[in-house]
Amino acid sequence: MKVKINYDEDWDVVNVWFYERKDNGYTEVVKPMNLIVQSMEIADKLPEPTLRLERGRATEFLQSLAEALVASGFKPDEIKVQNKQIEAMKYHLEDMRKIVFKGAK
Repeated sequence: MKVKINYDEDWDVVNVWFYERKDNGYTEVVKPMNLIVQSMEIADKLPEPTLRLERGRATEFLQSLAEALVASGFKPDEIKVQNKQIEAMKYHLEDMRKIVFKGAK
């Protein structure tokens, strides 16, 4: 199962599709879910899950969700920090190249 995320500027909403393309030319799409939030008292019994995934599809679905989130600009803070560190290293290496190759002339 795959995930597609798309920002719709006309309606100012983020659209999310859960789908799977089949070999027969069809695409299976999860019907819209009603994500209504309800208050519950703390109890010993767990509430029904918001999403329940078949074991065989869970890994592919969650990987696709993570990739779609990153592609849409939703990145974990750890990735943002790593990206900044990589950018800083690039500038440092460029400075080092200038120093080294300046002395070689």
